Amino acid sequence: MTVTYTNLYPRDAEFNEDYYMNTHMAQATKLLGPHALVSWELFRFTEGAPYAVEIAVTWASVEARLAALATEEGKRMAGDVVNFSKKKPIVMLREPGGSGPANNRG
Repeated sequence: MTVTYTNLYPRDAEFNEDYYMNTHMAQATKLLGPHALVSWELFRFTEGAPYAVEIAVTWASVEARLAALATEEGKRMAGDVVNFSKKKPIVMLREPGGSGPANNRG
């Protein structure tokens, strides 16, 4: 079962989106995928929010994520965070709680 981890970067992290998207995730996809890393998305928060950026990273499973991050490549990718953020993110496992249609006009 796939799992998604949310990574929240605070406003003062000086997050470098260009490096993250074009270098970090390009390398991560090559080194850790396709069996472990399924997809990723970057979201920007509006002014006034305590966080500037949310990264949602979907993995094949919790076990696949742990195994990938334990490899030399995974350790290298974890060490690369300093190249796109001045602060470490808050990382949380996100589990679905429910969903439904948006159009309830009857």
